[in-house]
Amino acid sequence: MPIDMFGPGRAAFTMSLLACSYSLMQTFVSPLVGASVDRFGFAAVCVAASLLPLVGIWIVHGVAK
Repeated sequence: MPIDMFGPGRAAFTMSLLACSYSLMQTFVSPLVGASVDRFGFAAVCVAASLLPLVGIWIVHGVAK
């Protein structure tokens, strides 16, 4: 898809930007998830992770109206 959107000359930059942003996100999210598992347990983190997409959809619908 990046090749279709940005052309072959910019596709490598787009993919490297995607990989870099994912790595930076994991740098901050992984320690938070680990601390949450230590404090609340794995089941609570799984429930929270399963509810986050629903919260995102509710936010998008609220902003779109």
